Amino acid sequence: MKTVRFAMYLLYSYYKRGRWERVPYFHMLVAISLVGFINIITLLALVSDTDWLFRVNKDAFFPSFFLIAGTIGTLLSIVGKKQVLESLVYSREKIKIGMRFLVLYCVFSFFILFFTIFMLTKGRSGDDEPIKITPGINAPSQ
Repeated sequence: MKTVRFAMYLLYSYYKRGRWERVPYFHMLVAISLVGFINIITLLALVSDTDWLFRVNKDAFFPSFFLIAGTIGTLLSIVGKKQVLESLVYSREKIKIGMRFLVLYCVFSFFILFFTIFMLTKGRSGDDEPIKITPGINAPSQ
């Protein structure tokens, strides 16, 4: 829990500056929820039957995304309340190292998700036979 709270602190302190300074707590919850959703989808794709992943209707995907991400955000808002995040103090060196690891973790999570989907879709073209091209059928006549 300390690691999650530290990641929340890093994102909250990042969003307190710049153009997001009006609602940094909300942006932090959305960012952490997105990363959590990516991790959950990756785990589900690796562990369970993957046919559901390829048959997902767009109308069913977005409500399930908001349901899962909203649940994660709600749980995180209980764990890391705004007052608690504002009262935390870390050294400058720890924040610098933590931000690097957080960025690497996010990039690694996206990479693992795309790699998992690529490996699961490999060979799922629908047709097992390659497309045969016969010369002369659609060739221009002379």
